[in-house]
Amino acid sequence: MDLPALLQRMYTLGEEPPALKSISYHTDDWKLFTALSFQLNIKKKFELWSLVGPQPVRFSLLEFEHLTGLNCDYIEDLENLSVEATKEMATFWEMMGVDVDAGPTIEHIKAAFGRCEEWSREDRMRLGYLAIFTGFIEGRKYSTATRASLARLVMDLERFENYPWGRVAFKVLMESVKGANLDSNSYTIDGFVQVLQTSVINFVNKDYAEMFPRWDFDVEDPATKNIIKVMFNAKANWKWTKDCWEVTGTNPIVKKEVSAAETESGVKEKSARPRKKARKESSVEATLCNKNSKTIREKMALDVFKETPEGHAKENEDNDENLASYDQQG
Repeated sequence: MDLPALLQRMYTLGEEPPALKSISYHTDDWKLFTALSFQLNIKKKFELWSLVGPQPVRFSLLEFEHLTGLNCDYIEDLENLSVEATKEMATFWEMMGVDVDAGPTIEHIKAAFGRCEEWSREDRMRLGYLAIFTGFIEGRKYSTATRASLARLVMDLERFENYPWGRVAFKVLMESVKGANLDSNSYTIDGFVQVLQTSVINFVNKDYAEMFPRWDFDVEDPATKNIIKVMFNAKANWKWTKDCWEVTGTNPIVKKEVSAAETESGVKEKSARPRKKARKESSVEATLCNKNSKTIREKMALDVFKETPEGHAKENEDNDENLASYDQQG
């Protein structure tokens, strides 16, 4: 089969950066989703392609929606909202200890859980939803304020429940992943990074016209579309092979030069920062948004902030099995 122009590797085969780096503020798991090291160099802002051996694997809004079940519908002005600061909102923000012009931090949410027993049912629900918003949708540093325009939506519970938070979460995650320097000793990725550590699927198969999620201000990338075309047009017995992809990557690895003096004195590079202790956080009953979310209050309970070493050890054990195929490259 004659192949059209395809994406190049980001890193030359055999020179990929290691995966053992800090990835999130809200987990002690230091094992980066390995496929990030085997990315293909893509122009599109809201999509990732990686190689698992010779097989291209896609991570777009379609796969994110499939894995999370969150509402990922398109709306205009996704993050540019104008929500009036009402007296009711000002009162609730004061109860959380948050400035009326800012969004809550995770520290605010944690502190509020310690004093919310006498709050109304609706206010406790708002607090639970904001816990999901701060910890997973935005997933930033504990002391970093979230965006007030989005957080204020919680004052209208029905609107909050039906908002396309999946699209917001995916956008936050993509912007953070694409802005990370994978060659550095350490970095942190914002957002719902846990989705990148789930079982791998090649791509969500829809009709060809539905394979390209709509995004404002995205860029065209013909080589990306060519991969989709090959997947749709290939014969049943055709398979990807390593010969389909160039070996050379577009991002050269810059190796640190060690001086003769350092070599003679036996000076070694300092290792990465010590492993952080797992944070044990409060639990909160809440539910993830679905498109038909009027029954969202009764569907499920999430331990939003519960991070224990035992839990992560089991999670890492499962992920190591799922990601074993990434160690077999070529």
